[in-house]
Formats: sequence, C-alpha cells, structure tokens
Amino acid sequence: MILDEVHHYGSPANSHIFDFLLSRYYDDTLYHSLGLSATTKVRTLNSVLITNVGSVFYHYTLTDALSDGIVNDFVVFNVAVHFNEEESKAYDIISRDIQFTFGRIYDLYPILKKINASLMDILDYLYHRGEDELASSLEALIRERRDIIIRTDNRIKAALGIIGYTEGKTIVFTERIDQVDALSDKLKQTGMKVLKYYGEMDTKSKEESLKAFKEGGNRILICCKALDEGLDVPDADVAVVMSSTSTELQRIQRIGRVIRKSDGKLPSSLYYIHVPESVEDDEYLSFLNTEGKIIVDINYKNDEFQDSQYLDDMVRFLKASDFSNLSKDKIERLKYLLKGGCLRIERFLNIDALKYLLSKKKNSEYIKLFLLMKKTFQRENSESQQKKISNPLIE
Repeated sequence: MILDEVHHYGSPANSHIFDFLLSRYYDDTLYHSLGLSATTKVRTLNSVLITNVGSVFYHYTLTDALSDGIVNDFVVFNVAVHFNEEESKAYDIISRDIQFTFGRIYDLYPILKKINASLMDILDYLYHRGEDELASSLEALIRERRDIIIRTDNRIKAALGIIGYTEGKTIVFTERIDQVDALSDKLKQTGMKVLKYYGEMDTKSKEESLKAFKEGGNRILICCKALDEGLDVPDADVAVVMSSTSTELQRIQRIGRVIRKSDGKLPSSLYYIHVPESVEDDEYLSFLNTEGKIIVDINYKNDEFQDSQYLDDMVRFLKASDFSNLSKDKIERLKYLLKGGCLRIERFLNIDALKYLLSKKKNSEYIKLFLLMKKTFQRENSESQQKKISNPLIE
C-alpha cells in the first residue's frame, strides 16, 4: 500500500483504510507500506500513522531540494500589517477573556499547566473529563479572536498593494470566502482580471478557473483553503498568503505551489501578511532562518510598504542621480516604482543577472530601475576607491 499525502490517513474517517489489518485473514508477511508527506508534524503521527504504516525512515529537506535543483529558489517577504483602533480594542478584550478562561482551567486541573500542555491537548483533556461547556467556551473565544486577526482591514489593503507592485502568475491564499470575494471585487475595480477558487464553487466553475490560470488568460488566482495540494502550474512564481494557517503542513504546501521549476523563471516570491501585535506568527516558515534563505521584513503602515535597508539604498540612489531632465510624468512614474521596489525580487539580483533579464524582457521598468541603481552604486564604489588610493599619493 502506497499512501501519497499520508497525513490525511490519520483522520477518524480516513484511518478506516487500515481496518483490514484487524482482519483474521491478515498476513503481515504480505503487507508492505510506504507513505509520503510534506511534514511529519501531525497529531496522529504516533497514534495512527507510525502504528499502521511504519516509522519515519527518510527526510528530504527543502535545502536538499534547492541543492539538487529540484525546486526554484525563492525569497520570503514578511509583511507586517496593524490593527486599527477598533480592532485593537476588540482584540484586547477577547484576549483577556481567553486568559481568564485558561486561569479557570489551570485552577481546576493544575497538571495541564505543569506539563505545559498544548491547546489541542487541553481541549481533549477537558472533553474526556466531561467539561464540555468549559472546552467549547474556550474554543469559541479562540475562534472569535482568530476571526478578528484574519479580518483585519489592512490585510486586504496590503494584498492589493503587493499585487499592484508585482508581476507574474500570482496565487493568493486566504482563510475566508468573504476575503476571496472582497479582494476580487477591489482588484476588478482597478481593471485587473481575477479568478476565484474555493470548495463551495461548482465543479465546472473550479475547472474553468484552473484552466484559465494555467493557460495564462488571467494571472491572479484567489483561493480559500484550497489548492494546498495537487495544483501544478510551474510558471506560477508569486504567492500572497493573505491570512495565516496554523499548521506547518499547509504552509509548506502553499509555498510548494510557486517553487516548481520552469525555464527562465526568476526566484519565486512569497509574501506573508501578518499582524505582529497579535498571537499570529510573525514568520511564515521560521525554519528558513537556518536555511540561509533571504527573508525580508516589510512594514505596511499608512498605506505604504517600508523596509529600512531598501530605504537607505533608495536615498543613496536619489542623492547620486540627476533627474533634472525628466518630465513631470516620468518623475511621478519613478516615484511609484521606487515606492514598490522594496517588494520586488529584482532588488536582490546582480548586474549581470539584471542585464540578462533585460535582454529577455526589454520593457520591464523594474529591471531597468534596479539595473540603474546597481550601476550607480558600482560607480560610487569605484569613485570612492579611487579617492582612497589618491589621498595617500597626495599626502
């Protein structure tokens, strides 16, 4: 028995596939099994999967895949958005209620605090103890707080900005259908063509959306808790995670949608929108810090994207340049490009790579901009080095 996406087989319904192991006709000398999963961090690993499929015997990491050229290189942009005043107050109130509820639970069952039990373990423990009302109350409070986090008004604004400043085939992952509709409507108002995909759509509509996205008729596909697995569009290179998922499995699978290899493909871009002043993780894939990957922290505030390192580069570029001959329209266009430049993958490429890309995409404004910036910095560095050499000679 070979089980792809083996993590699915730990659920109460899917685990019935192993019922034959209890049959009196079962012969273990004839049973061989193999399972494949994006992650082993699932609750049923020991209780169901290892018991019925076997122990984990091989790990192939993202680092291995990058080293072997199996997946495309990528950059992660952690985009911080913030609560408005009303959202912040609501979040604080619900957080106090949650803290109070945990206090009641720990007073009743101190062992849970002593062993530092996870939320799922606490809920399981309460239900087994017959504390259904207390457990369901805690679940409801946590859902309500998560809803406040997910529905933060600035998420959609940031997503709109990211999509506006980037190019290429883009998949937007959300956790709510109303987010799909809201973002879709706002993008359409700007004249962009948008495709939607979520479970409640009829089969024909979903098939048509995927077909149009794969064929390139539309470059933006917005989905809700779908397409984490199975979608194969190698030239998709931008992912916007508009609201987070709590499981590492989904996080890994979502980045997998945009790091498929494709000829002439730039490094992929992953934009993770999060609320740092909440319980939401401020890093989409924290293990990447040890992988040597480029991770960029972007702050979205007052309708602008801010990155201190990029801001320094931008100021340096402007000081070293003369734009006196540019028309007013071109100056405004330059301002727009510079504002969105912190979100662009091209900022991390060297001069040779940018020249190569320009030969392929002659009309790309961002490639031209970053090539000009890199050349300006190169010239500055060369002039600075000349001064260091000449100063001792003059002395």
